[in-house]
Amino acid sequence: MLGFEKWCKQNKGEYLYDKENSCQKGTFPEIEIFNEEICWCDIMTYYLLHIANYQYHSSIHPYKGEVYIKD
Repeated sequence: MLGFEKWCKQNKGEYLYDKENSCQKGTFPEIEIFNEEICWCDIMTYYLLHIANYQYHSSIHPYKGEVYIKD
């Protein structure tokens, strides 16, 4: 998460997780690819696949998230 938070700041955003209310807050990073409605899931997936070089592995069923791996 530290790498993701740093990357957000480098792109004029800030990731804040409100643990007490179990929700994500902050400002989205300014990434050209996201010029329409986005969510934190989109941003995190983009970061994992295109910045941190992870690969999609599978979904957790019933759907409760996705698993990404790094070789």
